Amino acid sequence: MDSITLKELHQHTGKYARAAREQSFLITDRGHPVALLTAPVAADLVKSLPRQFSVNSAVVPKQPTGSEASVSAGRNER
Repeated sequence: MDSITLKELHQHTGKYARAAREQSFLITDRGHPVALLTAPVAADLVKSLPRQFSVNSAVVPKQPTGSEASVSAGRNER
């Protein structure tokens, strides 16, 4: 498993997202592990989602939202 920094992930998100089909990446921030980027396994994903979500709703919102509303909602949750 390769390790990449959060900055590298931000700069090359598409590259690493496509490469994650073949291998996993450990994401680090200032030398500390923060996330693991790996390809999803659909059967496991469906089992792990809460009942109110489906695979489609987890990936793409059913109602389009503006980015400003999404950012504001995320800030309010903190």
